[in-house]
Amino acid sequence: MREENRQLKEGMVARACIDQAMGVLVALGGITPDEAWDLLRAVPAASSAARVPSEVCTAT
Repeated sequence: MREENRQLKEGMVARACIDQAMGVLVALGGITPDEAWDLLRAVPAASSAARVPSEVCTAT
């Protein structure tokens, strides 16, 4: 049960970070949320561009 709770918490934090990153792309890039999602999915997880938003999210 504890492991499940930990996984759920991590998932909620990750989703919040994705939503924040999408919001930034929509606001600054003038694109739709669907286009922002497509852009985020296109960035390889190992790239520094993908790590920066998650580092910012985990710092808050």
